[in-house]
Amino acid sequence: MSETRSALMMLNMGEVFVQCGAYLLGIIIGELFHRVSLLIEEVHHVVPRHKKSNKRVLNAVFSNRHSQYAKVPLLVIVSVLLLYYGQPNLFYLELSIKICPVVVVWACLRMFGAFENSLEDMEILEESNAELGPGLAANYWFSFLKPALKADIRMKMEENLRPVLDLKVEMEADGSWKPQVGANYRNFNKLIIPLPDDCHLKIRDERILKSENIFKCTELCNGAEECKHDLKFKLEPGQKRAEISQTVYWIYESSEHEKEADTVEKKESKKNANKIFVIFDFPQLLQSAMGPDRGWEEKNRPGARMKNIHSFKKTLKSLLKCNEYIQYEKDVMFLTFPNRERKEAGDQKKPLSAILREKILEEETQEMVNSSSSCSESDPC
Repeated sequence: MSETRSALMMLNMGEVFVQCGAYLLGIIIGELFHRVSLLIEEVHHVVPRHKKSNKRVLNAVFSNRHSQYAKVPLLVIVSVLLLYYGQPNLFYLELSIKICPVVVVWACLRMFGAFENSLEDMEILEESNAELGPGLAANYWFSFLKPALKADIRMKMEENLRPVLDLKVEMEADGSWKPQVGANYRNFNKLIIPLPDDCHLKIRDERILKSENIFKCTELCNGAEECKHDLKFKLEPGQKRAEISQTVYWIYESSEHEKEADTVEKKESKKNANKIFVIFDFPQLLQSAMGPDRGWEEKNRPGARMKNIHSFKKTLKSLLKCNEYIQYEKDVMFLTFPNRERKEAGDQKKPLSAILREKILEEETQEMVNSSSSCSESDPC
């Protein structure tokens, strides 16, 4: 009787081992299917997001942030050992029948976002040691940056550019043809986040932006009753706020066209000058928390404001390196600059357009260098 009981216990333990091993292996394979689906999706963005580098695509999808390259093989070995000790003579067909439902269920749950949550985001925030910066970054991430990036900024910028490029040529009074006015526009397809050292920037007033040589209206606005320049970003299901609107502006590609045109030739040259569409957002919560008259001046708290600006930027960069969001890392550009010195210069101050232009040129040059180096690594490009 005791021998029968012990045999049943061994049988039950064996079944437990088999079930544990099958579920573990099924979840790993299901997660692999999910990552492959992400890889297929990212292949379509290999040019704009990853500069034709397949290696970057693989790194974006199969991240090693939590030492997955070591943990996953270890878990596979554990699952195989559980299956072996549970039922050494288990046939492949039996194993497939046990594993397949787990693979399908787990892959579907992951692909449809059933397990998406903010815990991974919050872990990054808890790892940051600064006082104010990470908290402000968390607020900005959840309220604006995360939904804006998931809405695909590059695609929306292309949609905004298309009507301008499609402007039809028109006939002059004398019968000659006008050039296509939209041909001199191009996009900078990244969201620019200005981070002035004094946490103070007035960019909501169009008149102030014009004084900074940043403009909104294009040739499409001529004669139009209403002109629209906003990109719309839908929020995630469950968020009850209205959708986010962000205005697209443009700047001259060359500073020489920002000067006042006092002749017909200069006016014509200015009209046909190359222009860049840009989209930027200054986190107003930085101004509310650490702007002027908030007790963060250098004489009161030396270095504290810059430390928190740095931790704000560092936290957002860390959030962008998460598995789910690393694909959007190249869609954001942080722009730190000395705004105090700019204000002290008075009438001689460098306009904000010049700061944007310099950073855009630097970013585009760096991307060209990275692209050429990736081409040389993976022959032919």
